[in-house]
Amino acid sequence: MKLEFKKNESEEVIVETDGEVFVSQSYIKMIKNLHKGTKVKVAFDDKFTPEEKDSVNAMIKKINNIEIEKGVVRKIASKKPTEMVPTKKGIKK
Repeated sequence: MKLEFKKNESEEVIVETDGEVFVSQSYIKMIKNLHKGTKVKVAFDDKFTPEEKDSVNAMIKKINNIEIEKGVVRKIASKKPTEMVPTKKGIKK
């Protein structure tokens, strides 16, 4: 999945995927792709500063380092993964 970051005339950030504005259904598609092992890629228009690009790329790197497995979210970045299990009262660590 490729997220395209653009700025409009008012300098507001617009995120698109597959030529359409990123909406809640896009999150579901992104999660499904991450579950399949597909990494998120990004593209920027020429209105973004290097600092803004670095910030977004850092966020995408964190997203790509999350493994989704049958209701358990496991961070791969650490040696001892933290498992977060959804419960009725919240998230159990």
